[in-house]
Amino acid sequence: MTNVALRRVGVHIRDESRGEEDHPFRAITAGRAEERIRVGLVTVSGGHIVKSVLFRRPLSGTEGRGPGWRRALLRPAATGGALAVLLGGAGLWALPAQAAVGDQSAATGQYLSGSLLGLDAALAASLGGEAAVSNGTADQTNANNLDVGALGVVTLTAPGGIQLPLDLGSAGVVGQYASALQDGSSVGASGLISSAGAIGTGITPAPGVAPGPLSLNLAQAVSTLGLPTATLDELSQLDLTAGVTAAQAAQAAPGAATGSYSLANVGLTFQSPTLAALAAAINTQVGTVQGAVNGLAGPSGTLATSLDALPIGGILTTTATVGASDLQADIAPLLTGPITDPANPGVSIDLSTGTVTVDLGQLTALEGLAPGTELLSAPVIADLAARISGVVGSLVTRVENTLTTTVDGLSVTAVTSVIGAPVVTVDSTIGQLLAGDTSGITLAGVGLGLPVGTVLSALTTPLTGVGTAISAIGPTVLDPVTSTLLPALDPVLSQVLSLTVNNQATTGGVFTETALRATVLPAAAALTLDVANASVGPNAVVAAPVATSLTPDSGPEAGGQTVTITGSGFTGSTGVTFDGTQATAFAVVDDTTITATTPAHTPGAVDVVVQHPAGDSAPLTYTYLAAPTIASVTPPQGPQTGGTLVTITGTGFTGTTDVTFGGTPATSFTVVNDTTITATTPAHLPGAVGVVVTAPGGQSVPGDFTFLPVVNAPVITGLAPDHGPFTGGTTVIITGGGFTGATAVTVDGTPVPFTVVGDGTITIVTPPHAAGPVPVVVTTPAGATPPATFTYDPGTTVTGVTPGTGPESGGTTVTIAGGCFTGATGVLFGTTAARSFTVVDDATITAVSPAGTGTVGVTVVGSPACGAATLPAAFVYTPAAGGTGTTGTGGTGSLASTGSTSPTTPLLAFAGLLLLAGAALVIDRRRRRAL
Repeated sequence: MTNVALRRVGVHIRDESRGEEDHPFRAITAGRAEERIRVGLVTVSGGHIVKSVLFRRPLSGTEGRGPGWRRALLRPAATGGALAVLLGGAGLWALPAQAAVGDQSAATGQYLSGSLLGLDAALAASLGGEAAVSNGTADQTNANNLDVGALGVVTLTAPGGIQLPLDLGSAGVVGQYASALQDGSSVGASGLISSAGAIGTGITPAPGVAPGPLSLNLAQAVSTLGLPTATLDELSQLDLTAGVTAAQAAQAAPGAATGSYSLANVGLTFQSPTLAALAAAINTQVGTVQGAVNGLAGPSGTLATSLDALPIGGILTTTATVGASDLQADIAPLLTGPITDPANPGVSIDLSTGTVTVDLGQLTALEGLAPGTELLSAPVIADLAARISGVVGSLVTRVENTLTTTVDGLSVTAVTSVIGAPVVTVDSTIGQLLAGDTSGITLAGVGLGLPVGTVLSALTTPLTGVGTAISAIGPTVLDPVTSTLLPALDPVLSQVLSLTVNNQATTGGVFTETALRATVLPAAAALTLDVANASVGPNAVVAAPVATSLTPDSGPEAGGQTVTITGSGFTGSTGVTFDGTQATAFAVVDDTTITATTPAHTPGAVDVVVQHPAGDSAPLTYTYLAAPTIASVTPPQGPQTGGTLVTITGTGFTGTTDVTFGGTPATSFTVVNDTTITATTPAHLPGAVGVVVTAPGGQSVPGDFTFLPVVNAPVITGLAPDHGPFTGGTTVIITGGGFTGATAVTVDGTPVPFTVVGDGTITIVTPPHAAGPVPVVVTTPAGATPPATFTYDPGTTVTGVTPGTGPESGGTTVTIAGGCFTGATGVLFGTTAARSFTVVDDATITAVSPAGTGTVGVTVVGSPACGAATLPAAFVYTPAAGGTGTTGTGGTGSLASTGSTSPTTPLLAFAGLLLLAGAALVIDRRRRRAL
């Protein structure tokens, strides 16, 4: 997509029959470093651009005003709002990002999906979502309301016969939305959504959309976990509930896709036998407290017994009464209805059934979470356990407080007498006495001698027993909760269910957002229920290529330099221009790389543009450098033996890389400055030669220099042979003249031993050297010869084996490619010699594979001059179907340079080949030394 600004120029042409106007314009592509004007035409109808045409090259002057100026149609504007461009004021149009044929976008919205629903094909089919696709020519938007609640309860049967009832009866109506626009953008959404696919707080739901909760019963899944029965029983009838959910995925290519979700009222319910027995356990303990209270009164009650033991002379008799009470009736309201605790929100307990209702939104955040966040994490489950314990503990505290308050308010009356005369009278309450209040104690007669504290102590001893009974309720009731229920939460929940939110994934260019994913038995069946799903992609726009760098960014005005352009979007490029002139050659290496050859051009900076059907790239800058020029060579002559220091004057010498005299490089040169070079002449045959300077701008027109003959100057007229192996050892006869008294012979600058056979002949033996041409120079007292060229041949190479596989029994004829095969003495597959081989030419051998196994390298044992070479892992033995390979019989060689081996002794054959090659090398070297 391209953002351009169009400004009308000149007059417009109106076609009354079509109701359209044609407006000339100039276009400036956004992002250009300089204003490069291109002109064209837009056709406007009803205030909207319906067609645009553009010249393929910048125009100037009066170009384009004639009748032939309507050409190079960019693309017709598609119908619809995406390309509608209203005329603006002051003669300016602003064209937004435009769609193009080839742009693509896609979206889906599906409320329910997942492998769990796949267990019921009919159900999955009834829950089909919406989809939209655009190929850049038209927008497509589809939406529907899905009445999920009409499906009621559906029982899904998982592998192993596990029944998983899915209750959709209260799920209500959800929206499903998919929109794919021709500009490469798309939106998918599902759940509680607006008419445009928006989600989140504050939206207006699409007409008819009214979602509710759905639930999934996991009771049978829990029963399969293999945990102790007592543990499994604590979470029997486990249900998952998901309330209001929504998901949206959006992408505006070439930008990245984004996802968002909305989630509320996610919870769990389960039944615990421990909690179901809690009310009975509390009532039992309250009964114990009631018994302790009732036991205080009466002539044989604990109060009378304690007072009868007071240290007063005579026989004591006591009557004691305690106010009436019904402690179980007092605490009954506490055990009725949902049990909650403000300090532990999110947990509600029904003691009549032992049902625990958990609101996960009170335990952990549901929205704004990172992709793939687990709701039932270990910390959340630990927090759930703490809150259940807190709710039960809060209940026990309220029971104990209620009992304490009731008991403290009970009246206590007692009279202790000696022979019918009262000595101690008590009229108080349990709470007052336990608080140390003695105002209700009266002493008389012989009792006057008693300390009041002694009487109080006699009273509080039995009363304290009631408090002890109340305090015993907590530990007794809480113990089964902490020892049985709470330890069951983590193993059961973590093994039966995984709940992840904001699930995002990208596969094959399709980005998917899932608000809530429930995975049943995550470590086993791993059945998923995905609630609120949306996807977008693959989305793409046809974008003009982007060129980011040019290497090198300068070169000779003569052209011919290969440059590498890096960037993006090069696939499908149709050309590369240098200041509007096509490169003499170009190749798209890959989507990020192009190579191009520069055309000739006058010196200076020019724009380099990559051409593409989607539009041209923004230009890069390439600088054509002027070729160096030679004004003079001083002195203009020198001896053929070289060594003359000359000064070359001219221009463009900076960066010079070579100076040659008649094609022979100068012995040395120095770039003094951009206009001066000093160079030392090489040896050369007598005569006039051209002096050429090579610089970044190219090669100069030759200057003149004359090599003067020197008496007895040595000269080389031939080398025989003029090539040999890289291993060296080649005896070379140098022919020429003036060799008498020679002082040195060098091969690529390295002195070598030599023998002067006569004034016109010298012999040498080449030293080892890397493959390639090298200069050979003879030096005498009169000077050095111009260099002659000796070429070192490469050693044996193996570059390919075809075919690369064959049976273990052997017998496969393969073609080996490489070099230096002439005179080869063996071919090995691993360490086993080929059954036979034929040297077809210096670069090709055919060979028959021996029996073998596995993957092996292929070795060619070349002549002593070439050596051996191996291509690792070049051949793979394939086992015969239904069994192992068998060893074949050896073949025999044929034709010249053909080897023949027996496979019965492969190791001996291999050793023999190496020994033969070594012996031949020794004999050859001794023979050459003898020469």
